[in-house]
Amino acid sequence: MRKGFSIKEVKQHGVLVFMPLAYSALIVPFSQYFLEMTGIFSEQTASTVQIFSMLIALVVAAIFQNIIMRDGNKKLWGYFVCSTPAGHKGYMLTKFSFVLACGVFNLIGSVAACTYYAGLTGRAGANSFGVICKLGFALFALQLILRAIDIPLTVRFGEKKGSMIKLISLMVLIILYVVLIIIKPETSTLLAKLTKSLISSAGKAWFVPAFVGVGAAAYAVSYHITCKLYIKGIESID
Repeated sequence: MRKGFSIKEVKQHGVLVFMPLAYSALIVPFSQYFLEMTGIFSEQTASTVQIFSMLIALVVAAIFQNIIMRDGNKKLWGYFVCSTPAGHKGYMLTKFSFVLACGVFNLIGSVAACTYYAGLTGRAGANSFGVICKLGFALFALQLILRAIDIPLTVRFGEKKGSMIKLISLMVLIILYVVLIIIKPETSTLLAKLTKSLISSAGKAWFVPAFVGVGAAAYAVSYHITCKLYIKGIESID
């Protein structure tokens, strides 16, 4: 039955999975035009355009990934999924696989587009491809971590409630951070040191592979958590 879920996803969301390969070609020229028009940075460098392009690609990919997860949240469909031989675990595995595939194609497309841009403009150094790959994989790992948090909340509480919970959680963290700085001003110095240490570590050879490993582990754990929350999620649907 999991094959049936895969066929369904290909028909409904197959285009979204491969879409990053198409929009990546437009991301770089759009980013360069946008940065030049807005004047956000006083000097437009190849690195600036590349980083901005990859961040935009990350946001667009997140939108497509959320759409992939969006359907199938009706109660009747949920109970049907549970009654199939593959069950909700097989269905969620299919969903997670398609979301992951979208992220992989986004990585490939954005790295290819930024590499072509660097070669076309001739403004990047000889190690440009390596730097772009590191940035691409780091953002890919970040995407895995964000989806690992996002998907279980969406499955358990629905899209609207899940988004509200994420927003409230973010606001609570910001408030706690502000209160902590007011009570203990030295906290800001500690966080600054941690941030500086993180930036320093990002340049080391082990950082990106380790970050990707953390992202992959978080994504795998998220799958198992989502499977446990699935039935509660469909029972709470109005």
